[in-house]
Amino acid sequence: MLILAVAARAIAPYDPAQQDIAHLLEGPSATHLLGTDDLGRDTLSRVIYGAQPALLVSVVASGFAV
Repeated sequence: MLILAVAARAIAPYDPAQQDIAHLLEGPSATHLLGTDDLGRDTLSRVIYGAQPALLVSVVASGFAV
């Protein structure tokens, strides 16, 4: 998770906010490994970029707990 969060820009195949109306709600394929959402955004890219705030929240919560 740490590697994904730090290197998200290099690892993610697409921009997570870029919409592609031609590929709405596609299933998994060679171009979109986890498919696309209802706005045509690549799900894998969104998961990879989602690791950043998830990791930050877990570190902050652990810091408060300590």
